[in-house]
Amino acid sequence: MPYTTKLDLDINPSISILRNLSEQDFIVLLAGITEPSKVFADKNMAQRVNIDGVQQLLRFAVERNAKVLFFSSVEVFGEKGSPHHESSITNPLNAYGVMKEENEKLISGEFPLGRYSIIRTPWIVNPVNGSRCVITQTANGIKSGVMRFASDYFISLVSAEQVLDHLEVALTKFDVDLPTHLHFVSKGYISRFDLANKVGQVLFANRYKVQEGRFDDLVLKESRSRDTRMISRISWKRPFNPPENINFVIARQLEVMKKRGEFNA
Repeated sequence: MPYTTKLDLDINPSISILRNLSEQDFIVLLAGITEPSKVFADKNMAQRVNIDGVQQLLRFAVERNAKVLFFSSVEVFGEKGSPHHESSITNPLNAYGVMKEENEKLISGEFPLGRYSIIRTPWIVNPVNGSRCVITQTANGIKSGVMRFASDYFISLVSAEQVLDHLEVALTKFDVDLPTHLHFVSKGYISRFDLANKVGQVLFANRYKVQEGRFDDLVLKESRSRDTRMISRISWKRPFNPPENINFVIARQLEVMKKRGEFNA
């Protein structure tokens, strides 16, 4: 991809290749170990990458007065206050969320206003990277025999297409002042049980009976929030395009998956 630079964030990012970084430049920082389960499994590696490497890069950007768009996560929020908006209080429940929150605090403390934006996302629906897509994960779970899904576990979604659309707006329209926080999220929310029902109906024609479960029955290796609903008070306004409806995002993804025939009988 043109105008991008690959850095290894493990221990000592190769910042020297950014020696020409200036106040005219943006750093769009998506890098890191982004799966909470992998962070939990290897906290030392996650510390080196998600904290040490990322913060070294952030401080270099501060020195050069470059703008930063930092991708954070709904995992910085806890149980209370949902649906979470840009000004909601953070209270992460797991190691991944704690690391994201730590970086958020560094950015808001060291970058001048107008030179950074913290972008938070919920589950990203991705037609390409199915291993990270909650809809594909749900379909795989149903097919492998996981039939019980929590009806009191609420999530928000956003499509990869809308993330890219909003990101382009942030990069091109905010040439003066960036909002300090942005939530890229679809309109609406859904429970894991209702999502599983939709997946079962479309991909499996109800061949598998999805059963209603409860969040407290889940066996979790570390704490997670049962309510990760998000809303945006900024990114639905101009110059951003209106957010997609969550049901449209789900239906479009299921149609793509159905056409690929991955879950045919």
